[in-house]
Amino acid sequence: MARSSAGMRLGPTSTIANRRRSEHGRKTSRCESKSIDVPPLRQRKEDIPILANHYLNRWSGDLKAKTKELSAEAMDILTSYAWPGNIRQLEQEVKRAYLAEQGAKIGPEHFRPLKFDKRLAAKPSPNSLKEQKREMIAILEKEAISDALKKTAGNRSRAAVLLSISRQELIRKIARYKIKA
Repeated sequence: MARSSAGMRLGPTSTIANRRRSEHGRKTSRCESKSIDVPPLRQRKEDIPILANHYLNRWSGDLKAKTKELSAEAMDILTSYAWPGNIRQLEQEVKRAYLAEQGAKIGPEHFRPLKFDKRLAAKPSPNSLKEQKREMIAILEKEAISDALKKTAGNRSRAAVLLSISRQELIRKIARYKIKA
């Protein structure tokens, strides 16, 4: 979650009653810090069109160019993506597409990396970091096992050697991940 806090340091001549001495003996005051919890972008899908259009309008103003808009298919790709890089990643992707498109409408072809990265496709967010870690490990293990089996033409003993695991462990993982060997 993103957090933002605000604090203000007032000078030694401040008349706020909330004064205290700092480590250096000078009188200072501080406003109370407040935290604002903002959920990740993947949990705020309704904000994606608003943010994408904001960035498009901002760049058209900065570059003194015609305003461009996103096609419906491009917007679908943006809203279905999980955005692990959060708002900064969204901004960079929309900017890249804005600069690449010569016409007035940005199409889905400008978001191909987002469209085809199935591991990062939007799905219900796991409850904990441990669950996210387990999911990513499972995805990577499944891909590694499939690749090793392809390289060894299905030979499990050689695939286990390539993966630096025992043959029995490989067989258990093939069954767990339901890999067709």
